[in-house]
Amino acid sequence: MYRTGARPSYNTPKASPSTRCQKCLDYGHWTYECTKERSYRSRPTRTQQLKKPLKLMQPEIPSELQDR
Repeated sequence: MYRTGARPSYNTPKASPSTRCQKCLDYGHWTYECTKERSYRSRPTRTQQLKKPLKLMQPEIPSELQDR
């Protein structure tokens, strides 16, 4: 089979200043390039999230419909 269209680029793209590393959470490099220690982020467990009540939104009713 022959491929049509542009060939894929095999060059590794450079990380932009807005690229965030998933390991150390710093900007400017990819995760596989990271030489720093993994940073610890405290997050709530799923059980804690489920026990927290949801905030229900109240719909905005136009004033024309409120009197009915």
